[in-house]
Parts: sequence; structure tokens; C-alpha cells
Amino acid sequence: MNVRRVRVMRHTAIALVIAGTLVSGNAWSALYRWVDEDGTVHYSDKLPPEAIQREREVLDDQGRRVNMYPAAKTPAQKAEEARQREAAAAKQARLEEEKRKDRVLLQTFTTVEEIEMARDDRLAQIEAQIAITEGKLERLRREQNQLKQRVEVIEKQGNPVPPQLQENYDTARQSLLDNEKFLQERRAEHTELAEKFAADIERFLELKAE
Repeated sequence: MNVRRVRVMRHTAIALVIAGTLVSGNAWSALYRWVDEDGTVHYSDKLPPEAIQREREVLDDQGRRVNMYPAAKTPAQKAEEARQREAAAAKQARLEEEKRKDRVLLQTFTTVEEIEMARDDRLAQIEAQIAITEGKLERLRREQNQLKQRVEVIEKQGNPVPPQLQENYDTARQSLLDNEKFLQERRAEHTELAEKFAADIERFLELKAE
């Protein structure tokens, strides 16, 4: 079917609908054009319910398009649009947070040396906590070993462990675990802080170079 024939059929269909409307005595309002799920093109002055969800054109009495309504979005399309909006919002939030951090960095420090001094002070505080905790752990390990040996001797003799001794042993063991965890956290904090200050120095130099 050539293009000319398609156009003739289209104009004929439009003319028939318009003529039908006028013959029925109804005032001209609008003509709708849509394609159904089988690919068939329809023209009508009244839009059937099944066409509401489909893309449709509004034509004037000359068959010219005066408006067009897109097809209703599918659940998958709506979900994808929501995902894109969330991603865009998250990206914008990250950019704003980066700008805020840049402002704080420039307002807080004027030279790299100032950043290094702040870094050294913070790291020194954590290193002091680490040193104190390491010393405390040595003492706790000795105490726990001594209590453990006493418990083992009593158990080998077939005697019940005195409640107070068991409580002391359990307390020492828990204290040892707590301080080991604290030491791990401080060491991790030391590493993270050193990396943060290194990144701050790098970013500071970039901002000053702009």
C-alpha cells in the first residue's frame, strides 16, 4: 500500500466520521485518532474506554492534529521513572554535601600546614588511647591467666569452683574482650582519620589551584 493511498484512506475515514457527526445533528467537538493493540487505526468523535490508556491524537474538522495525549505509563515505566528520580536526587544531595565540605575546609584552614597540625593533634590523641589500652590489656591478660590457672586446679581436684572465683574470672575475661574490641576500634579510627586528612589535603590543594 503506497503512501498516497494511505493518505486517501485516512482522509476518507476522517470525512466519514465528520459527516456522520453532522448528519446526527451533533455540534462538532473533536475527532480522536488512536491505534489499537492489533495496529488498527481508529477515528471517532467519542473516545471508548479501551482507548483511554493508549496514545491518541485530537483532530480538528479539517483533520489536522491539534493535540496529542501520550499512552498511559506501565507499572514498569513508572517504577523506572521513580528510580531515576531517586538516583538524580541522591546525586544532587552528594554534590551539595561535597560543596558544603569544601566550604568548611576552606573556612577552617588557610594552609596545608594547618591541616597537618590538626591531623597530628588528632592522631596523637588516638595513639595515646591505644598505648594506654595496650598496657591495660597486658595487665588483664596476666590477671585472667592467673584466675584461669586457679579455676583449672580446682576443677582437676574434682571440687566445685567457688562462686566468687568464677565471678572474678568471668569479669576479667569480659573486660579483656571489651578492651580488645576498644583497641581494634581505635586502630581503625587512626587509619580512617589519617586517610581523611590525606584526602582533605589533596582536596584543599585542588580548591586553591582553581
